[in-house]
Amino acid sequence: MYTGFLLPLVVFGSLFQKAVLHCCIPSQLQTNIDVYLPVGNRTFQTVNVSYDALRKREAIHGYADSSHDEFDFIVDYQTQTTYEWSKGVCIVSTIDDNFSEFCFTGWKLLGKSFIGVSPDIIKVDVYSTYDDNVLTVGRNCTPVHVVENISMDPDIDQFVILDFYNMTMGIKDESVFTPPKFCFKKVSQVKENESKLPFHRTASIFGSTFGWFNKAT
Repeated sequence: MYTGFLLPLVVFGSLFQKAVLHCCIPSQLQTNIDVYLPVGNRTFQTVNVSYDALRKREAIHGYADSSHDEFDFIVDYQTQTTYEWSKGVCIVSTIDDNFSEFCFTGWKLLGKSFIGVSPDIIKVDVYSTYDDNVLTVGRNCTPVHVVENISMDPDIDQFVILDFYNMTMGIKDESVFTPPKFCFKKVSQVKENESKLPFHRTASIFGSTFGWFNKAT
């Protein structure tokens, strides 16, 4: 479990510049993530993510706040089906994607740091990529803090910040992967028209954020 703050203490050196990260996150975990987009209207969203590589599925629960509605999103790669619902409206869609583990490849080590207050600390490593992305990971390749440049314009920086906390290994509650009954009623299903759901933009931002996990740099 990570419940602290990342101290701005990072030890730099030429020795660290040669280290490159190649690892995948644990096969089963559940975690809260604060997702912050500090541009435009400065979108902030807290989500709970359940990740199960063993059974090839993912579930996201978005908590309601002043600017977002509560939403849920399930991806089942074994059945090639997604379920998205909010306010009693559900979208059931088919996908044509294979499951891919969340892995970090080609990240260069900047230095070592820690979370917490000595002597109660958790050691972490800080990595970067060529396009100014910054990744902080703990033991067993568990993500702690991510800063990603999502800008399509090389002259403009546009970052997404993710903070991971309250992380636990395994899946304690299997029900997070079970859609509600109204998702199976035809009146609630709207296929291939996701724009009708209020949370679609948030889910898309989250999905794009994890897109670079598997990319070599």
